Amino acid sequence: MKLDFKIVLLLLVFLSCKENDNNGKVVYNQDEYLKLWMKDKNVKVKVVDTFCGNQTKKAIKDIANNQLTYFNPYAYYEHEELAELLKKHGIQSKRYYRPCISVASFNLYCYQDLMKGEIEKRYGKTFLDSLWKIAEKNFVLKYPDSLYIKEGRDIREKYIPVKKE
Repeated sequence: MKLDFKIVLLLLVFLSCKENDNNGKVVYNQDEYLKLWMKDKNVKVKVVDTFCGNQTKKAIKDIANNQLTYFNPYAYYEHEELAELLKKHGIQSKRYYRPCISVASFNLYCYQDLMKGEIEKRYGKTFLDSLWKIAEKNFVLKYPDSLYIKEGRDIREKYIPVKKE
């Protein structure tokens, strides 16, 4: 019985010691990864995303303290109107740029994603879209003479009656 246990243990140790395919290179942030990648486009590394972990801790703390922030990746003209509407619900609003491309497996938007998820959890999935539509309308009514093209259409047509001559 002791022999079987030793063989199984030895087998487990042997199988767990596979060849390291990342040459011992570990990167902790996107900048480190990009420096290595610029030198060798086929670089193999182990990614340890500490940024996301730290941002997650901060988001959890802020959520527990009811300090919600909506990060607006689509900073259209009506951002200020949206910020005013969110403020009535105790939610801050910030603009930010969020590119569609990410490097390696780094997640640079953990904080923003957790905040949006918490807002949707508390207020419902359609809350932000509903406020966005109200903000859009408020902007158009506030600036009726400003041309506002969105998706190839003048948005003013939705909210201001067209005068027929």
